[in-house]
Amino acid sequence: MIQRIQHLFLILISLTAGLFYFIPFLSGINPENQKSFEMSMTEFKWSVNQGAWTISSEYTLPLVMLTILVILPILVIFQFNKRKRQINILNIFYVLILAFVYFVVQQAMEEIQRNEFSIQQFDTISYLKLGLVFIWIILNFLAIRGVQNDEKLIKSADRIR
Repeated sequence: MIQRIQHLFLILISLTAGLFYFIPFLSGINPENQKSFEMSMTEFKWSVNQGAWTISSEYTLPLVMLTILVILPILVIFQFNKRKRQINILNIFYVLILAFVYFVVQQAMEEIQRNEFSIQQFDTISYLKLGLVFIWIILNFLAIRGVQNDEKLIKSADRIR
């Protein structure tokens, strides 16, 4: 199953998307009042009463989209017999990535306005995290090319027979 290069690309998309559960998406500090700011998709907390970990998030829509962005590439891998369907799902994946970025930026702008921050006060790591999204787009493109190459290979093998 995980024998083609596009499967590696899809696994990398899922792993890098999964990082957003654990690392803050945006973080910075206001030099005027030394107030720090951090925007995480989820917060993992230990519940003393229940004796278990709880997950909370105030960003529900981006969190749902992030979950889809983590699970969908793995599901595409298991569609290896249906290459046309793989290509269609991966094309839809572009739209999901852009929608995720839109909603996260919208949430970030609301947080920035609420906490009176400016864009210049964010650290460079925040911008690098945003760069992960562009890596998703590149990996998705490479995965689509890999599936298309498989399709060409199958068609040429059918012609030879």
